[in-house]
Amino acid sequence: MNQATYSEFKFASQLRTRDSAEEPQRAGVREVIASLSLHRGMIVFIAGLGLVAGLGFGLIRPSVYSATAEIILAPADEAAAGQGGGPRPGASIVDSEIQVVRSISVVTDMVRKVGVTQAVRWTERPLPPVIAGVIGPKPLAAPDMDAVVRDIRAGLNVSRKDQTSVIMLTASAANAPDAASLANALASAYIASRSDARSDAARGASAWLRDRLAALKADADAKLAEVEVYRAETQAKAASDPSAAQGAPSPSARDALKLSDLQRQADAAMDVYNQYLVQSKDTGAAGSRGAGAAARIVSPALSPEHPSSAPMWLWPLVGAAAGCVLGAALAAVRVALNNRLVRPDDIRRKIGKTALVSIPLVAASELRQFSPDERSPASLVVAKPMSRLAERMRMLLSQVLSLSIDGHGVVVAVTSAIAEEGKTTTAVGLGRVAAMGGLRVLMIEGDLRMRSLSELAGEGSGAPDMIAALGGEIDWRSALFLDPATQAHIMPAMAPGSLLSNPFASPRMRKILEEARVGYQLIILDCPPVLAIADARSLCAVADGTLMISSWNATPAPAVRTAVRAIEGAGGNIIGVILNRIQPSLASRLSYGDALYDGAASARYFAG
Repeated sequence: MNQATYSEFKFASQLRTRDSAEEPQRAGVREVIASLSLHRGMIVFIAGLGLVAGLGFGLIRPSVYSATAEIILAPADEAAAGQGGGPRPGASIVDSEIQVVRSISVVTDMVRKVGVTQAVRWTERPLPPVIAGVIGPKPLAAPDMDAVVRDIRAGLNVSRKDQTSVIMLTASAANAPDAASLANALASAYIASRSDARSDAARGASAWLRDRLAALKADADAKLAEVEVYRAETQAKAASDPSAAQGAPSPSARDALKLSDLQRQADAAMDVYNQYLVQSKDTGAAGSRGAGAAARIVSPALSPEHPSSAPMWLWPLVGAAAGCVLGAALAAVRVALNNRLVRPDDIRRKIGKTALVSIPLVAASELRQFSPDERSPASLVVAKPMSRLAERMRMLLSQVLSLSIDGHGVVVAVTSAIAEEGKTTTAVGLGRVAAMGGLRVLMIEGDLRMRSLSELAGEGSGAPDMIAALGGEIDWRSALFLDPATQAHIMPAMAPGSLLSNPFASPRMRKILEEARVGYQLIILDCPPVLAIADARSLCAVADGTLMISSWNATPAPAVRTAVRAIEGAGGNIIGVILNRIQPSLASRLSYGDALYDGAASARYFAG
């Protein structure tokens, strides 16, 4: 295939890649749940702390017993109510009486009646046996009326029973008998306070009626006396009249009218006095029947059989549940604030590119079998071709070779956004796996500053290299060296190139690649970091595709995204992103929805 054909192929593949590339997306519910699952170790740890804290709280928290007494509010006239003639108290009256039941005055009267010492015993919360056996029993507090009243009211619950006129009074104590005694004492104190209030009201009404009767009696007597005086005066006046000498004396019409008016006023005053006298007798009779009849205890409190507080076994569950919620919240915060690539789906969501493979992190213990110069994961793929790492390289190779057309060689650039991402190790591992599979492989040094790939050639600085080939001093085939571990060829750069020019953008570089396509099936360009060195963009532009390496949970997603845009802006084609150095245990924590899922069950397929 000539250069024009390959240029058309590259341009078309770039268009297809850019058209099909997904824009960065927001995390959906599935992605959030999967990301949280990666932090389930932290969630389980915090849940365990919550369980322990709940267990400790359950052990030190004393049991609480609650007992309920029921009080019914009757009409003002209980007898009439029994006959259906008295109205039952309304909701407003019941609500007002509920406030009276739990008032400071009622509670204080109860404490005074039973004694402060007894009330203190009811309100004390002794230590649990487990704690008391270690530090001894809790000493009783000094009697304090105000503190006892506050403690009793804090543990008091007064409410209306459904829509009836029954008040439910619930008191709490450290043991069952004390709870019942406290509830009954409070109910009795309320009944007594209500009876006293009604008696005081009756006595006040009686005193007022007595005073009023005295005033009315005096007024009636005065008016009767005035009638008698006026009658005597009119009779005397009539007797002295000469015209009345022939017969019985009689008052004049005017005197008779006034006398009738005075008699009428005297009779009215006497009627008012008699009415108040009857009312006074009724009030006294009502007071003699008992002022406490309007409220009574219909159900005294009984000792409860079981504590009302939550059982001890419930607190560890509550603590564990709270720990799970807190752990999930902290994990969600970590996920939201983490702008690095952790899961393969992060590549699609944050970068908008395809996740190709995830390369596992190789433990240092696995590399001790090699000499210090060969301690690299690239050596492991040769020593253990059935390992998980070697299999990942083969997966990557199959995707790279899909770019081949008409059997010609594929040029692939391997780069990263920033340094120390493992790009050279990936490039060498990919080349060695391909060479071990029988492919003709050429690896070209593209990082003229670090020259990590050139170290594999093992030649001195005076040996022919790529810089001389690009300058036209030698044929590029004379600058090739054999990989000491495989049959792959390496084109090293023994001396740094000129920093004032870009040798990879020259026509000579394109010509070398076109000629290499004929003799090699895979040409790998080991490029420098995109965001650090400008040569990377030129190398990616002449390649058929670019592999972007990103370290797991280390490389910032914005850096990778910027590098991808820089390569595409230079005319390069991004094949996908490789998640490198992923923790081996992460594979079993990924969900089936992840692009690179590798469950624990597949471990038996790998050796080493």
